[in-house]
Amino acid sequence: FSALSNYLRGALALSALSDYPVLSLDTPLLLNGPPGIGKTHAVDFLASRLGTTSRVISCSDQTNGFDLTGLSSGWGTGQPGMIAEMLIEGGCSNPVIVLDEVDKASKGDDKSPFGKSLYRLLEKETAGHFVDEYLKVELDASQFNWIATSNELGPIAAPVRDRFLILELREPTVDERFAIVRSVYVNLLEGNTWGQYFCPELSEHTVETLATADELSIRDMKKVLRNALSMSAMRGKLKGEKSLNITHQDVRESLEIIHPAAMADNRIGFV
Repeated sequence: FSALSNYLRGALALSALSDYPVLSLDTPLLLNGPPGIGKTHAVDFLASRLGTTSRVISCSDQTNGFDLTGLSSGWGTGQPGMIAEMLIEGGCSNPVIVLDEVDKASKGDDKSPFGKSLYRLLEKETAGHFVDEYLKVELDASQFNWIATSNELGPIAAPVRDRFLILELREPTVDERFAIVRSVYVNLLEGNTWGQYFCPELSEHTVETLATADELSIRDMKKVLRNALSMSAMRGKLKGEKSLNITHQDVRESLEIIHPAAMADNRIGFV
């Protein structure tokens, strides 16, 4: 993900030169690459550390644009949309919006309600005069920072696709997967109050086991680690332990539950 980190470093450096240095991506970003390589994890990680609020939208669940633009008060279920809520309640004019799996939103249909909503919001000129359907008040959403992920470009409607700067991502190398395992583990600990009870680092053997597991996606890697943490917590509670550690048995049993295919790979080498 060096292309992404380098781009964001440049954007931050440029923003720092302005009179009001805040995060501002001039062009929405689209991270395209094969599934399971950690696109969503990387974007979530960056969004949480950019010093601004963030929101993740699962595009595979979107069938209309109401969630973004609001629904008119003329409807019984009318309410403001997410854009208005973030501007009014979030107290931040430049949040990061993550469009997860944007290729599953419109499936090539440039007339889909969700796609039409995105057209207006991805262009700074029109986003600066955004009108929520419920509030009927003009709002400035031009400083929103949009980062999307996709597994393939084909299904994305051309008018939406053309509004993004597209970064093509590859499968991580083995060395990069070692770093990803450690990052996922640290994020799990830091993101939960129970993280304080666990050892802050994984053993090298455990890191190697997960980094080299056959076809283990980053999403499943997180599930395996969380399940292993749960097993360690149960064992520690029974023994009255105050400092908890993940063992290879925890990882082995978690892999058998979540990703059994990895157990057939001779590289794992449990002892």
